[in-house]
Amino acid sequence: MHNTSGERIILISLRTKKMNKTKKIGLVAVLALAIALGSGIGAAQAALTLGTTSVGSDGVLTLTGAAASTWSTSAGALTIDSGAALNLGTTNATSIVIGKTGITTTDPGALVVTQASTTHGITNTGALGSTGATTLTANANATIPLSIVGVNGTQSGDYLDVTNATAGDIFKIASNGAVTAATSITTPIVDSAASATLSLGTTNATSVTIGGTATTAVALGGAVASTYTIGTTTGTGIITLGKSTAANTINIGSGNPSAATQTINIGNGAAATSGGVAVNIGNGIPGAGTTNAVAIGTAGTTTGTVGVTIGSSGAAAHTTTIQGGNGATAITLQTNATGGGIAINPGTGGLKVTSAGNKGTAILSGGSATVTNVIASTICVATDTTAANAVQVSLSGTTLTITGTTTDHINWICL
Repeated sequence: MHNTSGERIILISLRTKKMNKTKKIGLVAVLALAIALGSGIGAAQAALTLGTTSVGSDGVLTLTGAAASTWSTSAGALTIDSGAALNLGTTNATSIVIGKTGITTTDPGALVVTQASTTHGITNTGALGSTGATTLTANANATIPLSIVGVNGTQSGDYLDVTNATAGDIFKIASNGAVTAATSITTPIVDSAASATLSLGTTNATSVTIGGTATTAVALGGAVASTYTIGTTTGTGIITLGKSTAANTINIGSGNPSAATQTINIGNGAAATSGGVAVNIGNGIPGAGTTNAVAIGTAGTTTGTVGVTIGSSGAAAHTTTIQGGNGATAITLQTNATGGGIAINPGTGGLKVTSAGNKGTAILSGGSATVTNVIASTICVATDTTAANAVQVSLSGTTLTITGTTTDHINWICL
């Protein structure tokens, strides 16, 4: 018979139930002869070669089934190959199924997916690439995780590398577990393995920022006996706690201890050979109409006691200076209105009172006191306000020497 193009089509039906090898070879020979006789009729024909175990053609060879068909072997592997691209289901296929449940499907080369895909249970030893969205989903059984496994534990390469054609590496997981991101990692929790140190910015970071403009609170918490350290033993930079120019509050040790003692040390280091410790509190220059207020131990009421110590009484040339401005009460020593007193113990060095005016009060130590910066005057007088004891004053230049009884309080004036 002929087709519409004038080519002869030879149909031979081979129905074999039990056929020996000789008969099979004979039938194949008849088929080959029939094709050879018909090949010279009409237009040029493609050569079709039939062997006992093969079918070949030097032209286009198309196998089409009119219904669902199966191409399989009863034993051994089935190999499909191509001299160029091997296409599966590129024209009429509505879906493509490769593999069998429970059986491993192996792709020894690079796998490129050009559209969105969802992959379950994939094991890849080469490059896995996708130009569309790719979703790697673990098995619904929670005991089967989504795993990315390297060749061995000593390999120096990357287990997972996400790259951009222009920006290079975007996200990378190295074989030693190190994670590198080109911009940022957004996550609610960052933790380390059990009993290990969690380090931030310990290698390449030039600065470390925790929190941003949208952050409402930053908390550092740990075990009951945790130690929190800011700065290093060799650091020469500046550590700043609070730098807002708006109204805010900075608390240091503001907890309310119960049956415990809270110790707060500021500038408590000890210089070994040279240098020292300088502590500045409220030392900024107030602007016009503003006030710098420093309160130390002012919250005591009727419960408990407040003890404030300023200066050192050690056996060295220590000095303590309390100075005021030019207000009417530049310096005030005040006790509770209902009682209390002021005790001044000058030691064996005596008490020296320096006054810029020509009157004042002095407390004797060992029966004497010295007042400096007295304006040169003609006469100076003094009165013992402790008891009716004799007082003697002597003015030499701008220094007034007062002599009296032990530790009596003396009022003096120079005219």
